[in-house]
Amino acid sequence: MLLNWLQTLITVFSYLWPFRVVEQWERGVLYVWARHWRHWPARPSDWTVSPGIYPIIPYFTEVRPGTVVRGVTGTPLLQITARDGTLVTFSAAMTWYILDVAKAWNCTDRVIETGQELLAAVCAEKLAEVEPSRLDGDKRKRLVADMIRWLNAEMAFMGCSVEALRFTNFAIGSQPLRTLRVMTDPALLRDYNA
Repeated sequence: MLLNWLQTLITVFSYLWPFRVVEQWERGVLYVWARHWRHWPARPSDWTVSPGIYPIIPYFTEVRPGTVVRGVTGTPLLQITARDGTLVTFSAAMTWYILDVAKAWNCTDRVIETGQELLAAVCAEKLAEVEPSRLDGDKRKRLVADMIRWLNAEMAFMGCSVEALRFTNFAIGSQPLRTLRVMTDPALLRDYNA
């Protein structure tokens, strides 16, 4: 009981604390009266605040930090049907980062979850559309370069950029793979609400 009361008191105190910290690996977005504040002249580099400590007026101004360092997001094991009817089983991982924190905060509900879903959707859609000969090992490097370009076009609305893409599993077969799952897929265990 005392611990819950103390935790609530600390949460309220931290909310009323008149300073917000933007760490070295983050950029912050400044809000004044719940509206995104842009410095003038309005260049994209001026829409965010650099690392540092910023004074705020509780309830009226806020600085929301967002990470801008590279991260890796993966998909679970997916199965699609290629143009020639063969079954393709794959999972992919992309290295990506946020270019524009203001777009990430203001145009996307959950950046990491949205990035993972876009990765799965674009890979599944494009692998089903391309010529089956491009799925072979020798030609897959050019396919990966095209997939990065397609992912960057899809993620432009949320201010993110894909740097690299790798297939962590890739199997081409005419019959579905029988899979016995003893453990859960680690890609499904992440809590995006935290």
